Amino acid sequence: MKEMRKIPLTIEALSPLVLTAGSQGAILTESGDAISGAIVRGMIAARFIEAQNLGRAAHESEAFRRLFTGALKFSAAYPSKGGKSAMRLPLSLQKDKLSSALADLSASDGTALKGYKPLKGCGIVRGAAIERVETAKNISLHMSRDEDGERLAGKSTEGGIYSYESLLPGQAFCGEIVGEEADIQEFLTSIDCEDGAFLSQIGKSRSTQYGLCRIALNAPAPLEPLDQSLLSSTLRLRLATPLLSDAAFSRNAREVLDEEFLAPLKESAESDDFSLGRIFAASASASNFVGVWNMRRPTQFGLDAGSIFELKKASPWTSRDAAALAALLAEGAGSRTEEGFGRLALWTVDAPTLFEATQERPERRPVKSERARAIVRAVLRRRIAQSVRLAAYKDAS
Repeated sequence: MKEMRKIPLTIEALSPLVLTAGSQGAILTESGDAISGAIVRGMIAARFIEAQNLGRAAHESEAFRRLFTGALKFSAAYPSKGGKSAMRLPLSLQKDKLSSALADLSASDGTALKGYKPLKGCGIVRGAAIERVETAKNISLHMSRDEDGERLAGKSTEGGIYSYESLLPGQAFCGEIVGEEADIQEFLTSIDCEDGAFLSQIGKSRSTQYGLCRIALNAPAPLEPLDQSLLSSTLRLRLATPLLSDAAFSRNAREVLDEEFLAPLKESAESDDFSLGRIFAASASASNFVGVWNMRRPTQFGLDAGSIFELKKASPWTSRDAAALAALLAEGAGSRTEEGFGRLALWTVDAPTLFEATQERPERRPVKSERARAIVRAVLRRRIAQSVRLAAYKDAS
């Protein structure tokens, strides 16, 4: 097997980020919770072009084409907490509506539990404990004022009013770049970063008040090998990022996994007795605008991040079987793996628990002003009286 290495990276938002996600309306542009691998690849490719002075002739560079169209895999950057990256939670997780109890349908018979609902979003997994991670967002109202008269008046006569949902500055996102050692070294030499950090503009309206961020590349490290002790007759695999198919139409999850994961695995492995078990999945599609082309890419369909499925094997694992699986885990499956799509990971948590972070209350300072005390007492009395009157009104009606 090829010796694969990774470059951990951290992206810090220095200004609000508008990262278009999902279906967008005419009024509100929603932002996602992570920085996609396509955006990560784009910002690093821009740095490569600048450092090598390629300009608009970057496509003529053999090194650029090789590194950014297959040799390197740019994974999505998910929000981090305490320096640890979050991940998209498996779709098999469910949470009790009235408590913090969790259940994983992939570790049971798969029957939906009464009183439970899906646990969505991102989280950090430490052993069996799952801590949810949410990004801080804000919605800003904007007006489109094209003519000089509109700008002076401070209003839009054509009704061009819209809103952006943005990720607030100060948040950090962690991802990684995966590739062979020779390609990793060539890449680091070519981007010419002394301290491994540079600034970039990403997302929507990045030429105005949005999109400024700082990306820091850490020292290369070996990619974690596949733990042979985890291999068994039934494995659970989780999609860390969406898995895309080359088909121009949506298909069911089993067909997608058969073609994009199981077929390549059987082709590289020694055994041929692999099969798919239960699947907990949701559909996904990808279609983004390419500024260089000035047009949108064709929409591709597949399975969403967090989808989880069982990989079954009738006979014992051989070293070649393990190497074939490890290669798919390292390089990804399906289409557009260079943009971070199709990243997979083993899911080994059987009895997950929800970790609720407790916020420390700031120490209260004593109020020394008697006038301030009197004002607070008057406000509290008024609020209590209002609550009593409201309760009496509801009771009487």
